[in-house]
Amino acid sequence: MGILRWVMVAAVWAFGACGAAAQAISPLAGSDQLREARALAEGEALVFDFRRETAREGEATAVTTGVVTLAPTFTHLAEGEAHVLDDHQLCRSLRWSGSGRTFENVSCYAGVAFRRMEMQNRALLAKVIAPAGPDETRTLYMSETELGTLSGRGPALKSRATRDGTAYLLGKATVTEVHGSSGAVSTDEMRRFVRFLAHHARLHPQVRGDLRRADHLPAVIRVESGAVAMRPERHVLSFSNPRRVRVVYPLPTGLESALAAGARSGTSPRDAAVRRAAEVIAGKAPRPTAASLVAAMRQAAEQEHDLQALLLFMELTQEHAGALQAGGGSGLRAEVGPLLRRLDGAEYDQFMEASRLAGDRAAQGDRLAAARFLASLKGRDLKFGTFLNVTYANLLAASRGSETWPKDVTAAMPADRADNYWIHIAAHPWSANSYKDVGDTYYAAYEVGHAWTAYDLGRAVDPTWREGIMATLAAHEDQLRQLEPDYF
Repeated sequence: MGILRWVMVAAVWAFGACGAAAQAISPLAGSDQLREARALAEGEALVFDFRRETAREGEATAVTTGVVTLAPTFTHLAEGEAHVLDDHQLCRSLRWSGSGRTFENVSCYAGVAFRRMEMQNRALLAKVIAPAGPDETRTLYMSETELGTLSGRGPALKSRATRDGTAYLLGKATVTEVHGSSGAVSTDEMRRFVRFLAHHARLHPQVRGDLRRADHLPAVIRVESGAVAMRPERHVLSFSNPRRVRVVYPLPTGLESALAAGARSGTSPRDAAVRRAAEVIAGKAPRPTAASLVAAMRQAAEQEHDLQALLLFMELTQEHAGALQAGGGSGLRAEVGPLLRRLDGAEYDQFMEASRLAGDRAAQGDRLAAARFLASLKGRDLKFGTFLNVTYANLLAASRGSETWPKDVTAAMPADRADNYWIHIAAHPWSANSYKDVGDTYYAAYEVGHAWTAYDLGRAVDPTWREGIMATLAAHEDQLRQLEPDYF
C-alpha cells in the first residue's frame, strides 16, 4: 500500500485547486490567430507624438521619435520600422518590424515579473556595496527608476511645485522634472498614459503615481537614472500634438510567431519540443488514452518488468490525473491498485528513492547514487522512459554540490537541466506539469521570457492545466496584477 498512499498524496499536491485565469494565448500563435482571439472593431484612441533623448556621459545624445496610440485595450508605440504593441486584452507583448514577416509574441507577465525579481536583487546588492548611507539611497533610487518598481526600502522623493510643473528631489538633488501641458485628458486617458510610461519610460513609480491624478498630459519629463555601478543617464521625454482619432487594432495580418519560425528548423531539444507542442495544438498528436496505459501497465506487471510498470503508472498520473481522483476515478483506481501493490524489485526501489530525493531538498540519502542509477538507465527501451530525465533534472535542482558529481554520471545526461525537461516534452507533450517544470527552471535562472513561453505552451496544449501544478502560476499572475497595477 506504500506506493498507492504516496501517489495519492502526490496527486492531492499536484492536482489541487486552481486559480481563476483565462486560457493563455499560445506563443506559437500567428498574428491572424491573435486577431481572431480579440475584438477588432474600430474605436477612439488618444494619439500623440513622442520624442526620447538619452544622454550618457562621454557619448552623443541619442534621439528617437515615434507615435503612441493609447486605446482602451492596447498601447502601440511606432518608432520608424519598429513596432511595440502591448495587448492588454490578450495580455501579450508583441514586437515586429514593418519590413519583417515574423513577430515576437510574449506574455505580458514576463516583463513585470523580471522587473520585480531584478529589483529584489538590486536591493540586496545596494545593501552590500553601499550600506546604510547616501550611496545606498541613491543606488536604490536609480534601480527603482530604471526598473519602474519599488524595492520596499528605497527613498521617498520630495516634490515641490515649479513655475509650470513639479520637481522631484533625492536629498538636495533634482532627479526628475515634469513640465508643461500638451493637452487636457480624461481620468481614463491618464490611466492609459501612465500604463504607457510604466512599460516604455524609465520613471520612478512615485512620479507615475502623481501623474495618475493629473488632468493633462505633460509636455516634457526629464529623468536622471542609471543602473547600479554604471554611468548615470539622463532622459528627456517629450509629448506633443495629442489628438483623438478612430483607430483599428494595429497588428498586421500574416505574421508568423518567431518562436514557431525558429523551431521549425532548429536542432535543440527545445526546438523539438516546441514542434511537438505545435502538433498537439493543431490536433495532430492525440493524447494516449487511460485504457491503453492501464493495459500496458498490466502487461509489464505480469511480465515482472516492475520499473516499466511504474513508469507507465507515472504516465497515467501525468496524462489522466483527473481520472484517478475521487468520484469518477474509483473504477480506474480499482484497476491499478492491485498492479501497484505487486511491484517491487531493486530497480523499482532505486527509482522510488531517486524520486524521493528529487522531490525534497531536505531529504536525507545518497543523492549521487540516485543520479548514478538514473544515468545507468540511459539507452534502455522504456516506455515513458524520458520521465527519468525529469527525475534527474529535479534531483539536480534539489541537490547541493551536484556540480561536483563525477563525469561518468553527468556525461550520461544532458548538462543543461532545461534540456532534460524538453527531451521529455518532445516525447510526451501533453501534460502542462512538464512545461511548468521547465518554466520554473528558466525562472530561477532569470530567463523570465523563456519561462512564460514554456508556461503558455503548457496551458495551450493541456486543457486540464487548471487541475495540475500550473494552477499556481495563475495565482502568481493575479498577484502581479495586484502588486503592479500600472502595467495592466
